[in-house]
Amino acid sequence: MKWPKKMRSEFNHLQYMRNLAIAIASLLLTCLANAETEQANASRFAKLIEAEDTLLIDFRTPNEIAQGKIPNALEIDFFSKELSAKLAELPKDKKLLLYCRSGNRSSKAAKLLDEKGYKDLVNLVGGIGAWQAADLPMEKKPK
Repeated sequence: MKWPKKMRSEFNHLQYMRNLAIAIASLLLTCLANAETEQANASRFAKLIEAEDTLLIDFRTPNEIAQGKIPNALEIDFFSKELSAKLAELPKDKKLLLYCRSGNRSSKAAKLLDEKGYKDLVNLVGGIGAWQAADLPMEKKPK
């Protein structure tokens, strides 16, 4: 049996709306899952580094870090096989200040940390690029 054209059109429209609703719900859940993470600009991030009970973490690769990093940052390669184990070693009683090249990997790391029960998380919006654009201090590792 062939469906009338109008009914096929309505059915396609309903399928489209259903898929759109699923996509929106997924996006909202992703945002809510990371709702505990503060998003800080470079200026705010620099002030937070000076505070007590904070731990600064760089989630870039060793090659990226060789180009320069924020002074005193703990280095954890986001792509390392030991990522999960290294995250589990982090203290839960400190504010964790997270950054990477652009803010993407550190945001993903924040989500992983949130899932492990870490609640006091701050992500540097724009990553090290935003830090450099604000002309804030950098250090290079000795070769």
